[in-house]
Amino acid sequence: MARRIIVDDTSDRIIYSQDSAWGDSGVVQPNYNTLNFGPPYGGGVHATSASTLLWFAFSGTSVEVNGYNDVSQSADWTCTVDGTPIDGKSKMPFDNGLTFCQQPNLPDGPHNLTVQIYRIKNRWFWFDHIQYTPSPNANLKDKAFIYQNDDQDLKYGPGWNTADGTTKTNQTGSTVELEFNGTAISAFSRLPAEFFESNSMPGSYSLDGNSSKSFDQSGHLNLDKASYNQQLFQSSTFAPGIHKLTVTYLGDTDHNPLFLDYLIVENYPTAYAAAAAAAAADAKAAADAAAANAKAAADAAAANAQAAADAAVHAKAAKAARIKAGTIAGAVLGGLALLWLLYLCRSVIGRAIRNLCSGRTRSTTANLDEWDDAEKPPAYQPARRS
Repeated sequence: MARRIIVDDTSDRIIYSQDSAWGDSGVVQPNYNTLNFGPPYGGGVHATSASTLLWFAFSGTSVEVNGYNDVSQSADWTCTVDGTPIDGKSKMPFDNGLTFCQQPNLPDGPHNLTVQIYRIKNRWFWFDHIQYTPSPNANLKDKAFIYQNDDQDLKYGPGWNTADGTTKTNQTGSTVELEFNGTAISAFSRLPAEFFESNSMPGSYSLDGNSSKSFDQSGHLNLDKASYNQQLFQSSTFAPGIHKLTVTYLGDTDHNPLFLDYLIVENYPTAYAAAAAAAAADAKAAADAAAANAKAAADAAAANAQAAADAAVHAKAAKAARIKAGTIAGAVLGGLALLWLLYLCRSVIGRAIRNLCSGRTRSTTANLDEWDDAEKPPAYQPARRS
């Protein structure tokens, strides 16, 4: 079974003439939740109210252009493949996910799609995505593939049945598995008109046997028509290679059955490698910054410790200097005091000697009568001559 490739409007494979003519400035964005064909693929659209073009080159056997249409303000357009007009619908209902033009039967090989938009005052053209069937030998790297509910690689367990172009189950615990080569996966469902908003469609999914993640698709209020392209879940990005998806229905008779319309497998190893390289670069930058901060903090701590050590050394030296200065000052003062004492002693002794030499001792002996007899020295008796 040939799987279709889906190309979002943001892909660099799509070339827009007059980039400035495309955008969402002034566009009234519709409430996609009220539309029967759900929100746009990838979450947004390219819109223009100018006369402009878009081109897309591919290798395959079929192609179609999809987008949003508002009958009251929709522009006109034409589509060609290799210069030949293809089936287009200039008059379409108000809705999203509509096919603007398609060519289901092309000779296998390279082709060029051109979409011409014609400017009509206050009218818009909303482009969402392109789908095409690739050539058997086409390069399938960096593509997103659509797995329809009847794809042979989907392995349904007990409780599933097919009706009206979809597969559904209301058996609690029933599963469906898919082995695929890719970097992300998402699943899409539909809501029949009778699915009330109060009911839900609970389930879970797991990848490669890891822990499961739950989802719960609620019903809707638009009870006159079914709703399509309702996303059940979108996985995160994982490493390129073969992976296994398991989807499990967790509801019962009190819940809406689980409908599986299609899955989209994204296989973008180049983008994954670029994202991984960017993440690694960010991690390295963060690690380098953390290491630099740690080194700066360590250097600052070492500098503070050295400053504290230097301050302690200086304080010790200053204390020693103060002690030494005090010792010297004490010695100097002691020396001065000794000199002063010597001076005083010298003055007293000198005075005594001077007094003695000047005869003042007589005044001392003249007062001997004032002494006690016991204390008087013997009187001077001159020796007699015989």
